Amino acid sequence: MRNRWPKAVAAIGVLSLISACAVVPMSGSPSPSTPTIAPKPPLPLVGATANTVRESLGKPSLIRQEPPAEVWQYAGRACILDVTLYADPAGALIARWIESRDLDGMPSDLTACLKAMGARNSSS
Repeated sequence: MRNRWPKAVAAIGVLSLISACAVVPMSGSPSPSTPTIAPKPPLPLVGATANTVRESLGKPSLIRQEPPAEVWQYAGRACILDVTLYADPAGALIARWIESRDLDGMPSDLTACLKAMGARNSSS
């Protein structure tokens, strides 16, 4: 009869190593907190109708058709603003995205660009 002692010892060793990998919370220790991510504030004009966008910003400098979207571009002295509109189920155009960039094409401060476009609209 063969000696099964080495196999039993090896099996116990493997099981000990596997059980050492288990995470067991210690009693009395605080549980790690899950980091929270602050929600981004909603983008201005997103969800607005085409009429509201036009009332706020005036006539776009350029309207680009990018089916299924329509992009209204507003060009100012310091920035360019793109408002992307999509048709809702009833066919009304709704602003779904807005972004701004400087005249070199780099992202710019959206709030400042919107203020500049609003000032441009009120002076025309």
